[in-house]
Amino acid sequence: MLKAQIIGHIGRDADVKDLNGDTCITFNVASQQGKDKNGNQRPSLWAKCVIWKKAGQSIEISKYLKKGTQVYCEGLAKTEHWMSRENAPTSQLVITVTDLKLLGSKNDSASTTTDAPAEYAAPVAAAPVEAAPVEMTDMSGSDDLPF
Repeated sequence: MLKAQIIGHIGRDADVKDLNGDTCITFNVASQQGKDKNGNQRPSLWAKCVIWKKAGQSIEISKYLKKGTQVYCEGLAKTEHWMSRENAPTSQLVITVTDLKLLGSKNDSASTTTDAPAEYAAPVAAAPVEAAPVEMTDMSGSDDLPF
């Protein structure tokens, strides 16, 4: 079993298909790989993300999976292999999503996730709590050991 986590932007709107009563939601996520040692941008890593829903389960999340939306996906990873039309071996990373968080849209001012269900909203960081000062006592002259 290989677990994968990816944060990136959705490449195009999610595709929803009904397969024998179950629903399959698929979308592609592009994750930036940063820069190489020469300062050149590395190519994006693309992953196909798949969410399976049983009959009767809500597929409401699919309406929030739009092009440009930033998401966090976690799940089981595998690689699919096939031969392209040019007869070249091709492969793709596929993540069967077990946890999904909507992080926002590419344009923060036009966020598509403001009305998203709470179960898919990214956790909000708590405000830092300032600790109360601790009074230190001088025990250098004491022979009483605490142990």
